[in-house]
Amino acid sequence: MSTAKSIRQPLINLQDIAEQAALSAEMMDQVRSVMLNPTSRKQDLIINLSQLAGYCGVEKGTIIHRMTKGDLPTGNLNTTGSRREFSLAEARAWIRAYRKDKLRPIGAEAVTIAIANFKGGVGKTTTAMTLAQGLSLLGLKVLVIDLDPQGSLTTLFGILPDTEVTEEDTVLPLALGEETSIRYAIRPTYWDGIDLVAAAPCLFGAEFALPARQTQEPSFEFWNVLNLGIDDVRAEYDVIVIDSPPSLSYITINALMASNGLIMPLPPNALDYASASQFWNLFSDLSAEMLTSRGLDKEFDFIHVLLSRVDSAESTSDIVRTWIQATYKEKVLPVEIPKTAVASSASAEFSTVYDIQKYDGNARTFKRARDAYDQFVRYVERSLRAASDTQAAAPNSTTPSTRTSNLGKKLLEKASQVVAPRSPIAPAGSFAGREAPVAKPKTAIGAMAQFTDRQSAAIQEASRLKDQLKEYEGSLPVKRLDPQKVLRSKWSNRHEKSFLDADFEALKADILDQGGNVQPIKVRPIAESSDRYEVIFGHRRHQACLELGLPVLAFIEILDDATLFVEMDRENRQRKDLRPYETGVMYAKALDSGLFPSARKLADAVGIDLSQLGKSLALARLPVDVLSAFSSPLDLQYRWVSDLVNAIQRDPEGVLAKSKELQELDPKMSAGDVFRRLTEGGGTVPPPSKLMQEESFEGKSGQTGKMVFNAKKRTLRIDLKNVDAKQLAGLKAAIAKVLE
Repeated sequence: MSTAKSIRQPLINLQDIAEQAALSAEMMDQVRSVMLNPTSRKQDLIINLSQLAGYCGVEKGTIIHRMTKGDLPTGNLNTTGSRREFSLAEARAWIRAYRKDKLRPIGAEAVTIAIANFKGGVGKTTTAMTLAQGLSLLGLKVLVIDLDPQGSLTTLFGILPDTEVTEEDTVLPLALGEETSIRYAIRPTYWDGIDLVAAAPCLFGAEFALPARQTQEPSFEFWNVLNLGIDDVRAEYDVIVIDSPPSLSYITINALMASNGLIMPLPPNALDYASASQFWNLFSDLSAEMLTSRGLDKEFDFIHVLLSRVDSAESTSDIVRTWIQATYKEKVLPVEIPKTAVASSASAEFSTVYDIQKYDGNARTFKRARDAYDQFVRYVERSLRAASDTQAAAPNSTTPSTRTSNLGKKLLEKASQVVAPRSPIAPAGSFAGREAPVAKPKTAIGAMAQFTDRQSAAIQEASRLKDQLKEYEGSLPVKRLDPQKVLRSKWSNRHEKSFLDADFEALKADILDQGGNVQPIKVRPIAESSDRYEVIFGHRRHQACLELGLPVLAFIEILDDATLFVEMDRENRQRKDLRPYETGVMYAKALDSGLFPSARKLADAVGIDLSQLGKSLALARLPVDVLSAFSSPLDLQYRWVSDLVNAIQRDPEGVLAKSKELQELDPKMSAGDVFRRLTEGGGTVPPPSKLMQEESFEGKSGQTGKMVFNAKKRTLRIDLKNVDAKQLAGLKAAIAKVLE
């Protein structure tokens, strides 16, 4: 019997690791030559006239007229001479001119925003980069500070952290006490309006430098280093965006303490949810130890939770989204960043959606991704403006870390009590309450040591929660309801014809085949009833189950009217079959009922431009006769609004007369033809009796014929028999004379 010899694996020593590091650096240089070369990827953004008008919030004609004054850049014609284009710097000059009332007011300094989360992979760096780019496209001057030693944000700017960033380019000299102002590390970037403080692996040294200084200098405040370091440049920027490491470290604490606002990207999955909960607990405890004992407090102007990397195909995402909404309430932004092929493609090329000038994939997918980031940026801009206005009103206010209001403490105390809701859709027994109080350490160093121990426990708890949620993967932790006891929302925008088309019949057939709706709808309890509910979204699925006599599968969530409306609108705009008229009806109901006091408040709440809201409302409020002229109001297009409204204002009686005549047609004209008839000047619609005319005739020498006139198609057909060449020539001459 032979014995197999074990094969000894070669040991790996430090020299091997050094060689691996060198190989990695060499390979990254090759990648950079393809992806990060300023001439190959990081090119100046080109903005066309339409895009510029959109950023400025004016019509193209306004831009064209203003160019005649010569006070703003005129751009250049493209190589074919077909359109005018502007560089990013030129476009920003226009944007700042037209949006000057929305920029930082006199007396205010830069608002500082920390992008933070307990763990990586949540879209933190992408959020920081796109926020900076989006705000710059609104005219703001942005400073970006990369505090993550991995330097991912630095890489997005086309700079290699390993080979192109030195210690002096990072905040490390600030942490070491060698510098007192961040100014030494600020560099311009390829993107006009954005400056950068880079990061590199050497930045990890700050995690040793800061506690060492604390030990040597008892009065040293390690959490206040960055806050004091940026004081010197606050007046030069509109906003400072800080990308923090994916942990609650000394550097992260500095980022949070230096900031006016906090944004937490949070994907709707269990592991990230649990990690976020621990983040708040640990931050609360640590900040209390550092500040409360010194009679100080911390106040944020705003805290936003951004649902990021949302995968609609993930079966448990709706469950965790409900937990997040119940936990963070108004802090959750009413916009979600979808996980799309666009984002993956951009990430693979070390870029973002704002870097993409021409997308090779699905245009609709790109628009969905870009629109989501645009909405996110707009929401943040409003928070920035509110913070700036507060500063301007109190010019003597102190820096963020030394404010003495109790608001911050209350926020942190509230956040530290984050526990998932025990709702009908949550797995029973999944969440434990707060642990027994732990003795507080007496020093900041002790607090960080205790934090390290708790961080490990937090990771274990997050993993446990994720494992528990897996038990529900693929199942339906929701409630089956009697569809008779589920009512349509009073804000519903579904037109009756949307329940009659072929798509609805296909949906019914699919639900019948599967024995019910596999994709749950969302409902809320009706306050005055114990067993009745109102649809938040999923009206067609509910109607299908109602007609089929099947129970309807539903998530249940308690929402007030305003929150329900915003969530419904957000879900509606993600639907592929959403019709402009239906959207307008929903917005009109909200205004007419007083849910929102003005169109501007409504536009702000749902995150759309006021002009777009105006188009939707104009469609919904067209006269009934005009709507009835179309086969279905669902056929109406946004691009028709202006012409229809102008036609009605120009000749209201004429348009209504044509509308009533068009209603009588059988068959109905196409939507495009109806639009053209209503908006063309003068004339009426031929009556039904004259739409199709047919006349037969017989000649003296045995010729027979038939003439058919189609008024709808504007055609004349003549069929002749027993006609010779001479007679045909005479007929042609007669027709030609008529057409003269």
